[in-house]
Amino acid sequence: MALPLGIGIPTNADISKACDEFETYETRDVMYKVSMLHMKSHWEEPEGMTDAIGVLLLSWNQQFYRIHRGLNLKKVEDCIIDNMSYLNEFKKRKIISLSDEDEDNIKRIFNEFNNALQGLDGTKSPVSTAKALHLLVPDFFPLWDASIARKYKVYYTKNPDEKYLLFCKYSQTIYDQVKEYKSLPEKSILKIIDEYNYSKYSRGWI
Repeated sequence: MALPLGIGIPTNADISKACDEFETYETRDVMYKVSMLHMKSHWEEPEGMTDAIGVLLLSWNQQFYRIHRGLNLKKVEDCIIDNMSYLNEFKKRKIISLSDEDEDNIKRIFNEFNNALQGLDGTKSPVSTAKALHLLVPDFFPLWDASIARKYKVYYTKNPDEKYLLFCKYSQTIYDQVKEYKSLPEKSILKIIDEYNYSKYSRGWI
């Protein structure tokens, strides 16, 4: 899929610089590493998987959950249980395999987690949802934030499930090129792409 105007495929040098800047300045990334390790060690254990999501979101999205009165982890656990079979299927795959047949399931699982991850006052966070989905299935679901979504012209005020699906397709296009680069950091390629997007569009470090 063609990328939006103003978005190009990052070069190998772009990726390297972005990841270097990210590791230098984004100290919160340690919570991602801790959460990812916990998720891997507790896969198919809904309580442990929920804990991993809680650790990530209550640190990375601390301000959102403070303003919106917290996060109901029991709802998150129930959502994981209800979607475990779908998560297992997506976990076998990489985003490069995304096809039209996946669209309904991606939108459905996004909406279910978007509901489960809302603040206790009912305010939803598509950013939290993408982060949680990526933590669960890091090779298939990409991360975004408000700045990245705006730059990719998929801002999520309306129809966030459709906007996220479109962002997945854009991420697939970038993934297809970046996966061929040599000497990539030892991270999922979608995490590398997110570090590039974050460094360039969210923080202006590169």
